[in-house]
Amino acid sequence: MPSRHRWAVVCQLAGQGASWSCGATPSTSTLALYVVTRVFVLPGLFTDGGCALSAGAMGPWPRRSARFLRGERYAAGCTFIGLGAAAALTPGHQNR
Repeated sequence: MPSRHRWAVVCQLAGQGASWSCGATPSTSTLALYVVTRVFVLPGLFTDGGCALSAGAMGPWPRRSARFLRGERYAAGCTFIGLGAAAALTPGHQNR
């Protein structure tokens, strides 16, 4: 879900820009806001934490592998050459 949509949901539940004519009261709105923010935060916490733990566990392997280090050097070199070529071929800013 795009973050702009998430923020719109949170703002509506907080009562900003939403009318209370739908039958919601401030207490139900607060509970809904609490639930929705937990629904958005907890999956992010678990996925980011899982990525961090797996990266920490796999971290020592690339440092021991000469093949990985060689490939990393070539990938970085190609990236910088590509960025330089893109910068050189991009037309400059023209004043009108």
